[in-house]
Amino acid sequence: MTLFLFLLLGLLISGLGTIPVGGSNIAVIKTSKEESVGRAIPIAIGASLGETILAFLSLWYSNAIVDFFETNLWVQILFLALFFIVGLLFLFPKLVQIDFEVDTKGKSVRANFLTGLSFGIINPTVLLYYIIAVSLAQEYLLYISEVSSKIVLAFFFCGVFAGKVLVLYLYGKLSKTYEDKKPKNKNNIYRWIGLAIVLISIAQGIRMLLE
Repeated sequence: MTLFLFLLLGLLISGLGTIPVGGSNIAVIKTSKEESVGRAIPIAIGASLGETILAFLSLWYSNAIVDFFETNLWVQILFLALFFIVGLLFLFPKLVQIDFEVDTKGKSVRANFLTGLSFGIINPTVLLYYIIAVSLAQEYLLYISEVSSKIVLAFFFCGVFAGKVLVLYLYGKLSKTYEDKKPKNKNNIYRWIGLAIVLISIAQGIRMLLE
């Protein structure tokens, strides 16, 4: 029963982290719409594997990452600046002429898998998310760390992988509804994401100044 709870913990953390629209979500949606959900599965698997690797790194090296982040002000400033810029790109997609669409049509299964893997693993914000999520889980839900038993860690990481795959699969199944929306509505989604990122970065910047 306890092992099942760690599986659910992984599912919960991963699932919640996958709900916001990101690169892997868009790739799955686009591929499902233009080809089929089956063709999008390799993207979902690749992205899930990449995110599981980040979850592993966050669990093993969270203290080192947090210490490095806290003791180097320039890293904090750089991270905030990048975070703020990313928020602006989402907030004003037309102004900077950024296209968030991903072209996966006609690609091989291997290419789609690698596309998903790149989206999953090259994502520092997800690494930060897992550091925070695991810390909160340790305090309020279940304690898990690098010293937990191998079977506990296996169940947790299986939950992380499965949660990502499940949410991306649901995105694929709902792709027709999502894709049929007007571009204006898509831009509104991007703007809300951008606004949230900008506000978070500003709040964090103010907190740094007050400290």
